[in-house]
Amino acid sequence: MIPVQAAYLPVKGLEQLIKTICRVKKHLNPEIKFEGILISMLNARTNYAKDIMELIREYYGDAIPIFESKIPFSVKAAETWKI
Repeated sequence: MIPVQAAYLPVKGLEQLIKTICRVKKHLNPEIKFEGILISMLNARTNYAKDIMELIREYYGDAIPIFESKIPFSVKAAETWKI
């Protein structure tokens, strides 16, 4: 399972991670499998997040399952450092 934040730079990192995993699969471990992509830190109210989700579906949806469940962005979780 690959969690990815619903933002441009994490999606670019996802691209690099998938390339690396494919190389590992080819040369070291042919048994490695993708369970799917889990979108996290999602603010579904924004067009930006919707565009990112569409980009992920468009690029990876045929090759790697994308989980229907999504983890929303939580301001409360982000503020836990104050405690």
